Amino acid sequence: PKGMDYFHCTSNNTIFGTQIKDFPEVDCPMVSDMSSDIFSRNLDFSKFDLIYAGAQKNMGPAGTTLVVVKEDILGKVKRPIPNILSYAQHIAKDSMFNTPPVFAVYTSLLTLRWLKAQGRISAIEEVNDKKATLIYSEIDLNPLFDGYVAKEDRSTMSATFNITNEKLKPKFDDMVKEAGINVPKIFILNKKTKYRCFDENIFPLMARKLKHARGSDIIFLKTKSSMEKRWDRIKNRDFLIKYIPKKYEYRIHVLGDKVVNVCKKIHSPKAVEEGDYIHPHVWSKDRGWTLQTIEEEGLIEIKVLAINAIEVLGYDFGAVDLIQGKDEKYYILEVNSAPRLNKTRRKIYVKFFRKKEKEIR
Repeated sequence: PKGMDYFHCTSNNTIFGTQIKDFPEVDCPMVSDMSSDIFSRNLDFSKFDLIYAGAQKNMGPAGTTLVVVKEDILGKVKRPIPNILSYAQHIAKDSMFNTPPVFAVYTSLLTLRWLKAQGRISAIEEVNDKKATLIYSEIDLNPLFDGYVAKEDRSTMSATFNITNEKLKPKFDDMVKEAGINVPKIFILNKKTKYRCFDENIFPLMARKLKHARGSDIIFLKTKSSMEKRWDRIKNRDFLIKYIPKKYEYRIHVLGDKVVNVCKKIHSPKAVEEGDYIHPHVWSKDRGWTLQTIEEEGLIEIKVLAINAIEVLGYDFGAVDLIQGKDEKYYILEVNSAPRLNKTRRKIYVKFFRKKEKEIR
């Protein structure tokens, strides 16, 4: 590409399972969002003028961002901008222009120390390649699966595939359920998606963004007509997820192979006191809901599910969001590798990370 002011790309797409292997030669500054594959492989980083990455994917918990920038591209903005948006200001203040999120920075430090102890990026790239080869080999050799991404564009971080025989999908879903894994059905959105392609019988749905926080992005869609009315907003979302009428919603904090904290969604006392609207379907902070720590006795089934979810993903820790539907089944919504923490839970996590740090040393 020629004649551009700048070139921006995302190095790895977690939803579609694609990854840029060869970055283009350009005659302008190249900027890249490397949130989901930073430190996973060796690259010629000198080709980039600016790299940024949210820590929550590969480095540590949410709350901090890595930025690598060539100083010769700084100071070229002619219009006034707030100091907080100026990389030159942050560099001049040694990345402490504002109060740093100490916990997120500290845990990112631990991750980088762990990476160094493994043999740095070259060593972890070899591990990632082996894992990718293992899963893609099965996808390619097994006629039941279709790895729809071109082989040269396949991501080593996020493998995607379809089942080739539509008639086997119910059986596949049953096998997943028998294994104790219940996950609401997801529909990926793209520029070609039209609301007309959705059948009335799949509703209600929730439209969501890939990058979200505390459920503020959720659009609840009761019927197809409600989707049609809101389509301009929905087009800016990344996926639709089947709404499961729920009885309870939990967040289970797992460190190692142990559950250290169990939270349950309740009506926010502030919302109740002020008479705010409490959404019956979207249980998020901005719609009248909050998390409250509950006694850990009992709840054996959801604890086991949470521990298994962390183990399957190869994590050492995380917070598992799951619900108990009105059908009495449990459904895993997502696994947070960078959960928000209050003061009490932060102390528990710090104790765990200090122990891990000693093991690494």
